[in-house]
Amino acid sequence: MDKRGAIILSVRFITIMITIGVVLVFALTFFLQAQSQTELTEGVIEAQIQQQIERELLETRSKVSLPIYEADLKRGEVFAFGMGIKNHLGVGSNFEVEIEYAKSIETNTGQEISLADHDIDPAVMSFDKLGPYAIEKSERKIVRIPIMVPLGAPKGTTHIFNVKAVCDMQDTALCNPYGYAQSIRVNTI
Repeated sequence: MDKRGAIILSVRFITIMITIGVVLVFALTFFLQAQSQTELTEGVIEAQIQQQIERELLETRSKVSLPIYEADLKRGEVFAFGMGIKNHLGVGSNFEVEIEYAKSIETNTGQEISLADHDIDPAVMSFDKLGPYAIEKSERKIVRIPIMVPLGAPKGTTHIFNVKAVCDMQDTALCNPYGYAQSIRVNTI
């Protein structure tokens, strides 16, 4: 190959490498902008939920607030529900949040299904208690309740969890549950 052919080949190679570099930079920039927009949207939604919990706990005599109790998730996704607790006991107390898997149903028919039939151990869906959270008299606390749909969960199913706040006072009628027990529904899409 003569010297001129080698130079042309080198220039073409450099041109191709520069083009690839520019395309990669544009793709990376687009990806980062899309991701930051998603994070911004999630942050705005989370702030709105927090404001809704705060407003409900301040404006009413509610002990517990769970404004968002249903979510549509893909398999393997996690959603953090927000639950507010306001201490109306008259003294400071420790609170815990108990999350218990109740059942799974087909979303369209309401027919109960067994997760074991889909090689999912129902114990995976259960949680330990969240907390304890020390909440002083008339103060409030927002607790994040993360729920994940297992990877093997069939699409078109709804998973139901019972959620309740409990406190450490001796009066079980007052503290177990504290406020009303709530339900969380997670739809697998």
